[in-house]
Amino acid sequence: MQQAKKRNNKNSTKKSKKSKNRKADHRKQKRNRVFNDRLTKEMIVMFTIWFCLVSASETNLNLRFSENKIRIQKYGDFDIILYDNGLNNIGKQGYPSLPVLSILIAAPFNTADADIEIKNIEWRNIPGEFNIYPIQPPLPLSDIQVESKFVPPDINIYEKDLPYPAEIVSYRGIGNRAEFKLVKVLLCPFQYFPKTKKLNFVEQVTLRITYKTTASCKPRTHFQIKSIANSIKKMVINPEDVDKCLPLEYHGGKGSPYLNEGDYKEVYITSTSLAPLLDPIVDWRTKQGIPCTTVTVSNIISTYPGWDAPEKIRNFIKDADTTWGTLYFTLAGDTGAVPTRILINQLGSTVATDLYFSDLDSTWDADGDHIYAEEEDSSACDWFSDVFVGRLATSTEEHINTFLWKIFTYEKNPPSGYLKKCLLPASYLWPPYGADQVNDSIANCTPADWQDSKLYEMLGNVNHQITLDSLNVGFGFVHFGGHGNLNGIYWDEGVDTFLYNTDVPLLNNGDKLGVYNSIACFPGGFDTDTSVLNDDCLAENLMNCPTGGPVAVIMNSRVGLGTPPSMGPSEKLDLEFYRKVFREGTYIIGDAHSTSKDVYVPASDTAEHYLFCILELNLFGDPAMPMWLDTPLELFVDHPDSITTTQNEILITVTDSRAPVPNALVCLMSKQGEIYEYDYTDANGQVLFTINPTIPDTLWVTTTAKNHLPYEGYSIIYEGNPGVEEESSSGVFTLTTPCPSIIDKSVIINYSIPERNDVCITVLDVTGRNLGTLVNCRQKKGRHILVWDGTINTGKLSAGIYFLKLRCGCRTAVKKIIIL
Repeated sequence: MQQAKKRNNKNSTKKSKKSKNRKADHRKQKRNRVFNDRLTKEMIVMFTIWFCLVSASETNLNLRFSENKIRIQKYGDFDIILYDNGLNNIGKQGYPSLPVLSILIAAPFNTADADIEIKNIEWRNIPGEFNIYPIQPPLPLSDIQVESKFVPPDINIYEKDLPYPAEIVSYRGIGNRAEFKLVKVLLCPFQYFPKTKKLNFVEQVTLRITYKTTASCKPRTHFQIKSIANSIKKMVINPEDVDKCLPLEYHGGKGSPYLNEGDYKEVYITSTSLAPLLDPIVDWRTKQGIPCTTVTVSNIISTYPGWDAPEKIRNFIKDADTTWGTLYFTLAGDTGAVPTRILINQLGSTVATDLYFSDLDSTWDADGDHIYAEEEDSSACDWFSDVFVGRLATSTEEHINTFLWKIFTYEKNPPSGYLKKCLLPASYLWPPYGADQVNDSIANCTPADWQDSKLYEMLGNVNHQITLDSLNVGFGFVHFGGHGNLNGIYWDEGVDTFLYNTDVPLLNNGDKLGVYNSIACFPGGFDTDTSVLNDDCLAENLMNCPTGGPVAVIMNSRVGLGTPPSMGPSEKLDLEFYRKVFREGTYIIGDAHSTSKDVYVPASDTAEHYLFCILELNLFGDPAMPMWLDTPLELFVDHPDSITTTQNEILITVTDSRAPVPNALVCLMSKQGEIYEYDYTDANGQVLFTINPTIPDTLWVTTTAKNHLPYEGYSIIYEGNPGVEEESSSGVFTLTTPCPSIIDKSVIINYSIPERNDVCITVLDVTGRNLGTLVNCRQKKGRHILVWDGTINTGKLSAGIYFLKLRCGCRTAVKKIIIL
């Protein structure tokens, strides 16, 4: 299969080891890794399976629950029982609505099934008598209000004094997320005695889990395992076990019957006409260390088997997932260019969902009738995202150019002053119940130094113009809590509007771009034509707005659902997105979007309304896009200005104004394609690359990190030795240029000495006068790092030019530094 974009990836899988102190350590670690890879390549399958069968066939988990997380509210003659992160309205209508926790447990990679039993449990009675509100049918968040008949308490439950639920733990099967096995559990930490109106609460429970480990497992690449493992640790209740349950690592480099060998972390799937227009984002992703390519729909359709175009696209994604190790897929085109899958869901309505391209298990069509995700198909579907998928509902060159402007502005050069702001418009949904509940909960997730702007109907501080004016000021995140349709988001039964399609041309927030999402019905219906503004839904028009709006959107393609007087699935999914972002620090948008849905999968086969909302919630944007969770800092990257064709080791040090930056992605890429290497910095902000340039060239050095502006620099590759003054080796005497050399807070000073000796570092002014001593002691051979904030014995130095002088034995070195 031919690709519209191809890179030389000969060296892309040769990852360098991380540096801690000395280059000798790097070389030793790399030799050990090569040796161990060779030694264990044939043994790894046998060893890993033995470990899981013998060591992880049974485990005990002790869970504690806090009474401080319980909230009890009166609702007429009833009591509403709430628990943090608990789901109400799970079960049969008319039964008591008690909070249920959706729980995921990391299991050995080859787990096929599990048994769960309660080994020990401790109860506590909650004083008082309670008339628990009964479970009600979910209500749509559309602009057309639906009258719902109250479902009274079921006398088969409420007139008996048997505990409800009879069993507090419900095993929901094994899920598979990118070959990480997950035990799905629903747990109710309450038990209600309806006749006596008593309520008990579980303070502590110990679960014994016995694994049946007979399932097969597809190997994954190192990048996939690392990325998904970090995500899984934020989903499960036993994150400490995740590293013991990793799937097998893929060591090969083979192609498939349809794909050539490759190493692409992201793929843009698009039309033949749009593919060349996407070159700038493909080049940027590749340059930053996320190898990227475009593949056309026409090429996929002519190459892959499948009943229709969506199935063929999905089969390509499955192939790229296993052959290339691709994690991110962007569907770049509207449904005419890149078709979606329309489902007939278990609630009896159609759903446009891109989860079909993200959850790669089974065919979603177990009975082979080409009606997907029916009830008879669902037993083979696990609904977990194996890869991260986003969509650009674009159809023209203008749309692509708008997307490129937005994503480059947001990722590389966002304006100051707006990123740490969250706009929260909210209306009554089913009075007196309103979206202030979900928006207040979102505001509780944002950091203390963020601005939460609440525009609430119930506070009387919002109207159409106020909402539009606020959007034009610019916000990092916007969450709309209201009703909706394809053209907009509303309140007051559709009479008043937060935002309408005809408002989109009036958005002028310019480069102050943010992430928008909403609980509303239909604004993300990208498969349905409207009669307003390009016949596109609100989400499409927002993404294609050339004067502002968002850089990414997450909205429903069909009706959002609520369960008043407690939060329903649409509210819970959006709230979980913000929990993932702000409380857990998930900053890649595709990861946050997928993971926030995955945590509620255990409830999906018991509560169809949760599955419906998981399916309909789609991401509009690039799933690999980083989100800003704080004011971005500048990166300072220490690397040689030039290297020679004989040089094969480059040590990169990454810092900011405060400290070394760990886990920064550093990519070396030569202009002519001979060199392409990427890796992450260690705890000291360092990474060592081994390269073998053979021709003079330009070597681009690109570094990206969470909440840091990208660094784009370069080194010149010369033929032979260009006459570098100092060797960059820990076995010789060196003082590298301080990073940054112009400072206003602190500076990182790197130096090395060839043998154990007395070391003295002093600060001099421009006249050579000694102002103070930073280091004066005996130190061991090797590389050393010093963080200095510009302070000496007499206090903080004033702005000006100074010099750092390193003396070791009879050797000296001097570097200039500027303090602002």
